[in-house]
Amino acid sequence: MSNNEKNPVTSVGTAGRKSDALKSFSLRGELQHLAKEARDATPLLGNVAVTGQNTVIYAAPNTGKTLLTLRLLADSVRAGRVRGENLYYINVDDNNQGVLEKLAFAEAVGFEMLAEGYKDFTAGKLTNLLLKMIDDDAARDQIVVLDTLKKFVDIMNKTQASGFAGWLRKFNMNGGTVIALAHTNKNRADSGKLVYSGTGDIVADFDCALMLDEKGVDKLTGQRFVQFENIKRRGGNVVQKATYRYSVKEDISYSDLLESVKEISLQEAERIELKKEKEADEDVISVIKDCIQLGKSDKTTLLREARNAAGVPRQRVEDVLKKYEGPHRIKHYWNYTVGARGKKIYALLPEPVQHPDF
Repeated sequence: MSNNEKNPVTSVGTAGRKSDALKSFSLRGELQHLAKEARDATPLLGNVAVTGQNTVIYAAPNTGKTLLTLRLLADSVRAGRVRGENLYYINVDDNNQGVLEKLAFAEAVGFEMLAEGYKDFTAGKLTNLLLKMIDDDAARDQIVVLDTLKKFVDIMNKTQASGFAGWLRKFNMNGGTVIALAHTNKNRADSGKLVYSGTGDIVADFDCALMLDEKGVDKLTGQRFVQFENIKRRGGNVVQKATYRYSVKEDISYSDLLESVKEISLQEAERIELKKEKEADEDVISVIKDCIQLGKSDKTTLLREARNAAGVPRQRVEDVLKKYEGPHRIKHYWNYTVGARGKKIYALLPEPVQHPDF
């Protein structure tokens, strides 16, 4: 065999012994031990986050990320899914009144709360405290909530964000769970979706990432509707979307505000989303309706006349026309028949019996 045919990789060391450089890290033989140490994932924030995973929640200001997080955590404590003494809500982004309100809730439910500047705690001490819990073999089943993430690490700094996420991962690998609350950018993507603030390292290094977005406000009932949407998940034990409502009345106490949080069904969420879309398109919808009623109902004429009347680009009119065409009287406003030479002729649908939410 020539030298070129010889395998350049050998398992024999320079002294003729088999190398054990990797052997000491092998998990072979540890299956029963690891299985015994493992814990089944338990619902932690409704069905959008579970124990045993690190989850980050992104939301714009005043969307309700802290409100929903606290209420859903409280639900888990009250239901006995997690122990209150194992849950640490770390509040480093609040004023004195906010600290008092949240502390009153924490004491009523029975979970722990830390706050910036109280009892000498600062956000900068967190990493060392987590490392001490790991060293003391005390991380298992402990849940840490960071409100908000930017107070603990510079999320715009790739090295710092990655390093901090690495420490949180180590805490997680020792049996802990982290929920981090974070902000989105001011501007949305072209698709209308929220964009998380900071580098991608947090999303990359966490198990689960959620966007919490407002879906509308019902002024008559004083309710805001918000939706969690999963943008990253490991495993199938969390849902893709979940929608909640809560009160936005000005004269409500914080404890009543927390108790006003309710999950709504998928069907109701779809109705709310459709209502929001219709409100956003109302200016063009109204013009298209007028044109159809005036007999300007073939597609070519309709697009031209509606564009001129609405003062918007032709593509905008065409998109709205397409969105609301069809036979469903709740979802659609008009439908078409095919006339001579394939021409589409539009007609308005009969007015539906409106759902109370519309």
